[in-house]
Amino acid sequence: MENQLRKIELKQDRNYLFMICLLGIISNYIVFSSNGFLMPVKTDYEFKNNMYFNYINNSEVKFWMLSDIIGFETENYIIRFSLGDVLIIMGLIFWAIVQIKMVRRYKNEIKNK
Repeated sequence: MENQLRKIELKQDRNYLFMICLLGIISNYIVFSSNGFLMPVKTDYEFKNNMYFNYINNSEVKFWMLSDIIGFETENYIIRFSLGDVLIIMGLIFWAIVQIKMVRRYKNEIKNK
């Protein structure tokens, strides 16, 4: 009985983690769509493609707090990500952990039978 309750608990955790990923996707879509379907990136570097645009002042962008404001720069790369990206990555990592736990429990059940 206790083992079945743990399995149900893990399945519920999996649903919560899916909702966290969905929240990240929705927040990315909100900032993406409100800025002309280009992802705003706060940096001094000028992007030359049709996926991103850069900004320096927050007043230039709608929903700037959801845009790519988190990150760092190296010699050759600019790495930026948004709150939505963080939510998606966290949700996927914890979802994978829950899946691994469920597979291990399932294997243990098969061994015990």
